[in-house]
Amino acid sequence: MFESGRFNIRTEHLVDAIALCTEDSIFVAGILLRDPSMIPTSGPQVRRLIGSIGQAGLVLLVSPLNPRIRPTGYDPTSVEHKMYDGKRENKFSGVSLHLSFTEWKMPLDWGNTGEIDQEVFLLESVLSVMHNGQWVGDIDVLGLEKDPLDVFETDCKGDCEVDEAMKHALAEDVASLDDWEELLDPPPSVGVFRARSNWVARLAVASILIQQNKGNCALVIGGSELCWKCLVNQYAYPEPHTPRFIID
Repeated sequence: MFESGRFNIRTEHLVDAIALCTEDSIFVAGILLRDPSMIPTSGPQVRRLIGSIGQAGLVLLVSPLNPRIRPTGYDPTSVEHKMYDGKRENKFSGVSLHLSFTEWKMPLDWGNTGEIDQEVFLLESVLSVMHNGQWVGDIDVLGLEKDPLDVFETDCKGDCEVDEAMKHALAEDVASLDDWEELLDPPPSVGVFRARSNWVARLAVASILIQQNKGNCALVIGGSELCWKCLVNQYAYPEPHTPRFIID
């Protein structure tokens, strides 16, 4: 019932809600406010924010069924796919998330009888990824709860000895993904999306890959060092299968 004290909403109506808004409170799915490598140990989390979306009643924000993603520009000059140089950097400092609403709004039956006015609604809400003012795509972050990406953690300090054969393989088979066009038009090899310590960009790219049905070949680097020897060894059984997309 949250703060209403009387709206007894069935839990199945909350499955696809990214937020619940009432009066001056916004209850947000925790996945929307954290790095994709942070997996809660006690199930789905909810965060309360102080604010209003300007809608009366109790409003459940839901994402569109098929969020849009920017198509590739097919411009060879904008896609370089440079060889990964091993530097862990943040190339996506201009990324931000923006919330907007469509005209789709539907009243929700919460078991009340004898009332004419509707007080509980579903409101279609679009969470857009912007980079320096340019639209990249719309995301549904709840996909990360339903189908979370692998998270790589290691106790290694990044100083494992890498033999010459592995160094050569990494130089030939790993590319840097330093802008969105390089992600949307990916290389045939492994690509490293360099957004070090930028949880907004990491959340955005993880959601986009899941929406493109590429979540099964993506990996998020956690708070540990990126040790290539440990990573390759972790994905060496039953045969080498290093993830195609590595989110650093």
